[in-house]
Amino acid sequence: MDYNQDGVIDAFDAFAACYTDIPEISYGVSLGLNWKGFDFSILFQGVAHVTVDFWKGQIADLEGRWSPFKTAEENAGATWPTLHSDEGSGGSKNNSVSCFGVTANVYDGSYLKLKNAEIGYTFPQRWLKPLRISSVRVFANGTNLAILKDHLKYLDPETAAGAATMYPQMRVISFGLNVNF
Repeated sequence: MDYNQDGVIDAFDAFAACYTDIPEISYGVSLGLNWKGFDFSILFQGVAHVTVDFWKGQIADLEGRWSPFKTAEENAGATWPTLHSDEGSGGSKNNSVSCFGVTANVYDGSYLKLKNAEIGYTFPQRWLKPLRISSVRVFANGTNLAILKDHLKYLDPETAAGAATMYPQMRVISFGLNVNF
């Protein structure tokens, strides 16, 4: 594209794609509450001012899947549905963003996740004293629980530069019991 509009496409037409793939802003909010033996904690985590530039091959042909980056003839032989948003065909509406007046195959990589939540209950000392137990706490904990804001829709926003070749982070839910004598 003739970015500087001098009639020639050359090195002077290079442009910065909004932000880099390293977030300029990383943030998190942690909240906690204790009340009558119950405890609750929650962690929200996210990034902003980050641009993800996809190599089309990352999502273009994964094991014969349909892709907006393929022609109709190439998609005719697809044996699996798409792994990503199919809002547009042929790549015409692929969540691309306009950076400095140029629409490119770059995406807003910002996100907000519910990263961790835990709820627990500590039994009162008066119940435990006859059993010669110092404390007992039961709890449930979850990690990578939800993506609350994400422009990528079909890839884990925390993978390196949105790489489709990376395995997404696992959602983990665990239960526990802490007993102290």
